[in-house]
Formats: sequence, C-alpha cells, structure tokens
Amino acid sequence: SGLRVGVFNSPHLINWWDSILIDGVPDELLWRSSIQKVQQAVGGSAGGKGTITAFEAVCAAMWVQMRACEVDVAVVEVGVGGRLDATNVCEQVEASVICPIGYDHQNLLGSTLA
Repeated sequence: SGLRVGVFNSPHLINWWDSILIDGVPDELLWRSSIQKVQQAVGGSAGGKGTITAFEAVCAAMWVQMRACEVDVAVVEVGVGGRLDATNVCEQVEASVICPIGYDHQNLLGSTLA
C-alpha cells in the first residue's frame, strides 16, 4: 500500500538489532548508530549499570531508528506493560491490541493478574 512500516518486538530473536524492522528488514548498521545516539544521550550508561535498562536502551534506539527512517506506521510491542513501560512515550496511538495476559515478569509486576 506504499506505507513505510516499522516493527519493534522484544525480546530480540538472534541479535539485538533484529528486534527492529523497517519494511520487514533489520539493519545492523542503523541499529548500531541508533544505540550509540542513545548511549551518548544518557552518558554511556545504556544497558549497563547506569540510568536505564537494556530494554529502555533498545526501545529508545527503536524510536531513533523509526524517526530516522520516517516510518508511516509503527507496530510496537510493549515491554512489561503498565504506565511506566518504555514504549509509552508514543503520543500518536491509532490502535491498541490487547493479547492474553500471562504471568511473565512477576518479579517486576507482582504475582496477580489484577
């Protein structure tokens, strides 16, 4: 349909950069450039014992990459969910899909589905 589509899924399947696809294709060089910009923005602490988690760093790199590629539509899988999820910075949400909820991430979210 002529739309440029970005997709973000987590966790990555084989390499960190394969969690971000532009028109169905991962781009290692663009990912490395994007993650470097994130590391510079947070003082080199992305994914380490610094200020943000590895997921937050990859999520931020995804937003950098989506903007650089000027995607028309972004399909973004959330992390652990909730109001503090790193994917919640998107302000132009057109649709949300809720899948079955499981007991993943109990160490972060608690042991109930409520």
